[in-house]
Formats: sequence, structure tokens, C-alpha cells
Amino acid sequence: MTVNASELTALVLSLKSLNTASLPATHGAMAYAAALDMIGRFDPALTVRLHDTNARKPLTVSPLFGPVRRGREVPLTAGQAVRWRLCGLNAEISAALVQAAIAGSGVRIGDAVFEIDGATTAVEEDADAGNDTFSGLLQATTEAPVEITLSFITPTCFRQRNFELPFPLPRLLWGSLLDAWNAFSPELIDETRYSIEDALYITNYIAETCRADLGNRSAVGFVGKFSYRVVNNYLPLRLLLNLLARFAFYAGAGWQTTCGLGQVRPYFR
Repeated sequence: MTVNASELTALVLSLKSLNTASLPATHGAMAYAAALDMIGRFDPALTVRLHDTNARKPLTVSPLFGPVRRGREVPLTAGQAVRWRLCGLNAEISAALVQAAIAGSGVRIGDAVFEIDGATTAVEEDADAGNDTFSGLLQATTEAPVEITLSFITPTCFRQRNFELPFPLPRLLWGSLLDAWNAFSPELIDETRYSIEDALYITNYIAETCRADLGNRSAVGFVGKFSYRVVNNYLPLRLLLNLLARFAFYAGAGWQTTCGLGQVRPYFR
């Protein structure tokens, strides 16, 4: 078990179910409540700030990975192993998540109770784990892939006025990632230098729509893979996309990333 905190931290917890229970197929709102509870055991004031703020939150939370969905439910049996991914987008949140993992206290998601059987932030131990800094991502982004593919592994949608759009148009996807970067990074990117809407296009995709339960409401999202290229191979924009794709590994994409939506994995070519 390798667990360290940084500015950007992807923590993967190995959980073992202590009871027989059933969760909604999309239980991200319950997972978010569980994450706040974990953080609150060590820093109650931080939990209150996270809960009360209307601003973008420096935390992303996945649903449980591993259990098999049956209809609209995810049944769990005592002793069943699952994985749960939590990402901190600043040093304070990352430290609180790691502290909770090291303490090894229990986790309750809905009616399901788990013990923490293992934890890691090392990508060598789990491909969904990781550690980085904003400056580290900037320094490492020296390559300019010709094509970037993003795999959206949980339902994803983008909020527009009073409705959700279940499709990652370039201006919505990359624009929202740029907004998230500038919300949390000490090193801001001047977005006026780039024309994302006019300079990007989708080369290939395979996707399907799905409905996500957000507790007091539901939303239509999508899962699948989308590939993007830059018109005329404009080098500065290719470098920016590389940076934002790597950031998306931690930040997720789109709306309600604290409630299990928008989990993203990038691939480069």
C-alpha cells in the first residue's frame, strides 16, 4: 500500500463489504455523502466548506467499481470486494483523503457498510491511482499528440442553462476543463489565446446515452470514447489539449463530478 498526498491526488480504495445490501445503479450522490463523512472525521470544518460552497469543488468521487449491475440496482454480498476512487484537486483535500485512508476506518455508502482493505495513490499499483502537481503537469507536457482520445467511463453530461447536454462538443469539454484548471491551479492559462470551438474537431466516437440518479433528481448522460484533433495541427493548442487531458484524469469532465459523473481516462496517439 503506497499512499501519498500531493496537489493532485487520485486515491483508490479497496473496500470489502461487511453486509448484504443493494445500492441504486447510479449511486454517486450516496458516494459523495460518504466521502464528506470520511473527510469530516478528521476535518469537520473542511466538510462544511465543501458542502456549503456553490463554487466548483476540488474533489471528484467515483461510484463503486466492481459490482455487477442488475437492472436498476447493484446488489452487494458480505465479503465482496469493490474499488472506490476519490480525487483531491488541492493539497488540503488530498491530505484529508489520504489521512482517512491511512486511518482505515469504515465506509458507509447508502445501506452498504465497508471496511478499507487497502489503498493506493501509486499508478504502479493501480492504473486509476496517481499523484501530481499543477507545475508538474505543465513541465511534463512537452509532447503534442496528434490525436487525443478520452474514455468516459461513468455517465457524463454538460450543463447548459437549465438543461444537460449528453455530448462532449469540443467547446463544452475542453472549455470546462480549462475553466476547472483555472479554478484550482496557481498557474493560470490565458484562454483568450485559444479558439477551442473553431480549432478542434471530433475524429471518431462510440457512445451511448444513460440516465444517472443524482439523489433528488436525475440526468441523461453518456459513456463511451471520443477522439479529438486540432485543425491544421496548431502546436500550442495540441500542447494545451495534452495538458488538459492529463488534468482530466483527476478532475473529471462535465457536471456533477462530485457525484460519480464524468470519470475520464485519457489516451494519446
